[in-house]
Amino acid sequence: IEITPNLNKLIRNQSTLYAPHVLSQVKGGRSIDCQLMVNAGLLPVESGAWSLLYPKNRFFTLTKAMKERWNTHSWLLTADRPTIWNQQAVALAFGIDSAMYRNDWKMEDASGPRKNIGDGALMSQAVELMKHGKLWNKDNNVFIQFVTYSGHHPFKLSEDLHRIHLKGDYPEMLRDYLVTANYTDHALGILIDYLQKRPDYKETMIVIMGDHEGLAGDRESLCRTRQGKGLVSDKPFVPLIIINSPKPMRYESVMGQIDIYPTLLHLMQLKDYVWKGLGKSILSVDKSPFAIAPNYHIEGDITKVSSSEIDNLKKAYAISDKIIRYNHLYNWDGKRK
Repeated sequence: IEITPNLNKLIRNQSTLYAPHVLSQVKGGRSIDCQLMVNAGLLPVESGAWSLLYPKNRFFTLTKAMKERWNTHSWLLTADRPTIWNQQAVALAFGIDSAMYRNDWKMEDASGPRKNIGDGALMSQAVELMKHGKLWNKDNNVFIQFVTYSGHHPFKLSEDLHRIHLKGDYPEMLRDYLVTANYTDHALGILIDYLQKRPDYKETMIVIMGDHEGLAGDRESLCRTRQGKGLVSDKPFVPLIIINSPKPMRYESVMGQIDIYPTLLHLMQLKDYVWKGLGKSILSVDKSPFAIAPNYHIEGDITKVSSSEIDNLKKAYAISDKIIRYNHLYNWDGKRK
């Protein structure tokens, strides 16, 4: 059974950038930590959730860079309430222009502990809004960020949402995870199918990623099972897929989530934006093939990496914590080193 046929097809496309070994670097903020890294190029704070601790902070972000260059209108589309991880405050901090939250959607395909809108319904309703020009019309540049929900632990979907049925004695967690991954892949297919029919599809860059690894404490035990061995990765990677990438490639080396922000700036030719982020673009010739986990474990190849570079990446966590804690970027003009 092909679990993710839509993603597999996109990965095979010659216009895709695929990086399968992105190290999850989130901490106590989990999902909102990923949004911080991808949108603002900063690592999570040392303890707690930055969005709850420092809701009045402001950042240099992808959305602000795109608005500065192309007058891009930005949207946040999320299945959650505005208070979950303080999403509404985050939208303001990142300079996002418009947002839609849980109560803005018709509650269909409800899933997960909070019974939020299912990924399939979220994509279908968003596509209808796009078709009617309410999110995106042909005269505007847009940045649209979807934050989906169905793929959250414990991966329990109602039976009517199951699109595959696995035979055999799979561990319950693995079976639920595969069924949910297949459902979310189907949901992404709804969005991609619509985008491919738009006349501006080839000028539309689509970025797909997980906000953090999902199996957590179950990963090791699943890897030891007969069914999970060779199927479940023994590393907490969250693959990055970029469709219609200006630089198609398959990047096999290890990178961190913190490297996604500068990579996107690089791909969109926004390298001169005032804030470069704490990571490094995978398109840079001097990008080293490793990343540092939040527990300071090194993942990747460091045979040709200096000890000072490793130390600098470890120190980046503490530096980022201070930047956020003291809101250092708020009055920064971009000229100080």
